[in-house]
Amino acid sequence: WTNVNDITLDLYFEDGEAGCSGKIRALSGTTKISAIFKLERKSGTSWILEKSWSQSSSTNSLSFFGTDAVVAGYTYRLSVTADVTRNGVTETVRTSIQGDY
Repeated sequence: WTNVNDITLDLYFEDGEAGCSGKIRALSGTTKISAIFKLERKSGTSWILEKSWSQSSSTNSLSFFGTDAVVAGYTYRLSVTADVTRNGVTETVRTSIQGDY
């Protein structure tokens, strides 16, 4: 990543619910961050979209928190794809984490 210092994702499960959080910290001079966070469930070799959230920020940081119902016995993935604009140039960044419930 050229314009991003750090992306942190967290995925936890409690009482049939997934807690999803994320933070993007970009370099000074960033004027916009547009992000899509996705919660997916693994089914065989495929990933099924459970829920997605769109977030945006006009500063160099973006924070997110969301929840969704989940079913025990599956692997889940929380991912983020973000467009980070700094000095008139937009960079697309992606990362993800997985967790079992």
